[in-house]
Amino acid sequence: MSLPTGSTPVLRREVLRLYRAILKEAKRIPDRDRSMWIQAKTRHDFRKNMHEKEPDNITLHLQLGEVHLESIRVQADHLQQFYFPDPEEQERRTRGPPEAIL
Repeated sequence: MSLPTGSTPVLRREVLRLYRAILKEAKRIPDRDRSMWIQAKTRHDFRKNMHEKEPDNITLHLQLGEVHLESIRVQADHLQQFYFPDPEEQERRTRGPPEAIL
């Protein structure tokens, strides 16, 4: 699926774009184990299919990858709401404890 030598430059760009987008979205998932699993699975699947030369098969993999990308986006959005239901609470957690009043 990734970077087949017989494919058109457009397919190569699309494969790279999809690969990067999936890895980027996986990093948005607040559950570290799930995020790492998605990243590892993505790398494995792309490496497994990197020698695919048939444009129709590559296109099919791209379509499937787009569905997976959308699923990862939905998971990231829902899990962020679950882990951080209140935006102000999320901001307080990232700032750390309040300063001591003297």
